[in-house]
Amino acid sequence: MAENPNQPRVYDAVLGGQNLAPADGLVLGGVEGVKRRLASEVEEQRIAALKDALKYEEAGLDLVIQALQDESTQVESAAYRLLRERAEPKVKQILQEYNPWRLFESLYTVGCHSYWVDTVAISPDGQTLVSGSHDKIIKVWNLHTKELLRTLAGHSYLVKSIAISPDGQTFVSGSWDYTIKVWNLGSGELIRTLKGHSSCVHSVAISPDGQMMVSGSHDKVIKVWNLGSGELIRTLKGHSRDVFSVAISPDGQMIVSTSWDNIIKVWNLHTGELIRNIEGHLYWANCVAISPNGQTFVSGGYDNTIKVWNLHTGELIRTLAGHSSSVDSVAINPDGNIIVSGGRDDAIKVWNLRTGELIRTLEGLESVKSVAISPDGQTLVSGNETEIIVWGVR
Repeated sequence: MAENPNQPRVYDAVLGGQNLAPADGLVLGGVEGVKRRLASEVEEQRIAALKDALKYEEAGLDLVIQALQDESTQVESAAYRLLRERAEPKVKQILQEYNPWRLFESLYTVGCHSYWVDTVAISPDGQTLVSGSHDKIIKVWNLHTKELLRTLAGHSYLVKSIAISPDGQTFVSGSWDYTIKVWNLGSGELIRTLKGHSSCVHSVAISPDGQMMVSGSHDKVIKVWNLGSGELIRTLKGHSRDVFSVAISPDGQMIVSTSWDNIIKVWNLHTGELIRNIEGHLYWANCVAISPNGQTFVSGGYDNTIKVWNLHTGELIRTLAGHSSSVDSVAINPDGNIIVSGGRDDAIKVWNLRTGELIRTLEGLESVKSVAISPDGQTLVSGNETEIIVWGVR
């Protein structure tokens, strides 16, 4: 009878626990068996060994943790996925310090518009994606199933900016038809239309308490609105050209605005007082995002750079150079340690916010107009020409 290759031979060792391997023979089990398989040059064998490692408690868990340093991104990714499911305090601490962004890859395309996707936003519960486009249409998607939940037609010109309220009940859209519309996120019902700008609305943002909304426009002004009633609270004048982007600090005290006049302005949200002017980009800044801790903000410029600033002093902390064309969108992850930028150079770049290190470039795209990061920091969404792509660890 032929020898069964799946059965141990008399000179092989079948090890359990943490027994040491013999000098000769094939190790088929135990922690030592896992270690031998993790030393294989074949990625598939190393990945399979990781799954078996968790059978051996602390010793096996340590092997999976060590695999986060594997030279193969596929093995590293497999280790990361396994550790995400663990509840041990040691694992949680390691994952807090670990940066998975270099493992991100395209997972799927949610859908598309018939023209450029100018803006994407993710709901606070991470379940819903809202997109706005040059095609005048807003689409609401289930982020995880890719199902198109509804299509909202109400604007008469392109939809440039979308912001979702902190409670996830409503969202606002700013359009080049000079209006801002407030929608029910769950039903798609149009709640009200806000009229007050005399030209295109470029950007909208909602305060952390969900009480106020801010808009920036081609008419050179910023308007502060009561989100619940639609009442115009005040108009902030100071920019001499288009206001391209507005953001509200996490404590709800400040507005940061960027403009075609090459000046970034910081305002008091509640009084409308201008706190400071900030200059530094060679040309204008297209976009702005404030860190979750409210200490810094980043701006993406037409000069192809990203600049990191101290929000409270206006000091330039560093300049990130890597894009070869205009940076149109920036986002900061919930942990406050990652910047994601999208540019007209058909690339998304991932940066370490604290050091300025370029971690990863995602290429092969068409002009990236918008990026958004999910509340759990595990998913990135980008609007690229007409497609909406979801990125993460497979």
